[in-house]
Amino acid sequence: MRTAKLTSAGSIGGLNNHLERKMEVPNADQQLQGYNSRPIGSGDLWGDINNRLQQAGIEKIRTNGVYGVEFLLTASPEAFNYQKTVDASGKVGLRGNVELWKNFEARSKEWLEENFGKANLVNFTVHKDEQTPHIHAVIVPITQGKKGNKLSARDVIGGDRSRLAQLQDSFAKKMEPLGLQRGVEKSKARHVAIREYYGVAKEVSKGSIDYHPALDLPKVPPLDFKPPTVLQRTTDMTGYLRELKERTEKAVATFLDAERQMMQDKYEKSLREAEKRLKSDNLSSAATVLKERGNRRHTSAETKLATIERVLDAQGLKMKFTPDGKSVQFEKKPEPIQKMDQKQEKTEQKRRGMRM
Repeated sequence: MRTAKLTSAGSIGGLNNHLERKMEVPNADQQLQGYNSRPIGSGDLWGDINNRLQQAGIEKIRTNGVYGVEFLLTASPEAFNYQKTVDASGKVGLRGNVELWKNFEARSKEWLEENFGKANLVNFTVHKDEQTPHIHAVIVPITQGKKGNKLSARDVIGGDRSRLAQLQDSFAKKMEPLGLQRGVEKSKARHVAIREYYGVAKEVSKGSIDYHPALDLPKVPPLDFKPPTVLQRTTDMTGYLRELKERTEKAVATFLDAERQMMQDKYEKSLREAEKRLKSDNLSSAATVLKERGNRRHTSAETKLATIERVLDAQGLKMKFTPDGKSVQFEKKPEPIQKMDQKQEKTEQKRRGMRM
């Protein structure tokens, strides 16, 4: 069992291309790719991880945060003894200890779910197109914290070798019923990357070196080797540079696609949040505007009504609404009773007396 942290969109995209065979895998047989399977997850590893993060309500991830942890689970090739076959008609097949592999696959899935949670196991891919069948499993390291769910690879696989050793012991115990034994504890052996292995093998085949620990081979006798001509070396270098350019372009394209998808997801999420806030703010502002507009209209109506009443009053008219309140009638005001004050009355009496 080996683990690797997925800390960026680039690492996730690179692993996804390996799982889906979208990149060159030197020791994979294309004729056997039909035997590969993916019981859990989809062809979009970033989507699998992102869906789990959203489900757990995790929105912010630290700059050095770990999105996922890859587990590579397998055993020695002799245990499963898988071999490629070709029948008389040319049909390619695969045979080996099928029953042992089925149990190994089932127990691996159980072990992952028991130790890290069923919901956190977002991808489980089986490869049988290489020399040794193996499993790539991706765990999203979500644990329960004081304030709810949190993303913490340290809580899942620890921060030192002791935790990984415990996991190795646990995995080995899970496989004991199948007759499989744990690897040598604290072994000095190291994993050799595919590129390094094939590079060393190529150098040995050329005779430039006799032995390398990566091959774990005995010392071989020197080979009859003729130095290549200038033309051969130029041709080899041109081909190498062309291949290097193509691989670099593929790696850059993969990284950019993964980064673009991650930024698109973040943009869409920010847009949804902004729309929610804008909608809430707009409703509050609209209510305030309508209230102020209603107050202004009410004041304006009262002012206009008072003006109309003054004009009608000057013309000796008054306004009266009909009983149903749908129309207005105008009536003439009664003539006011003229009352003379005492001074005017005395003046009038004097004038009458003089006439008499």
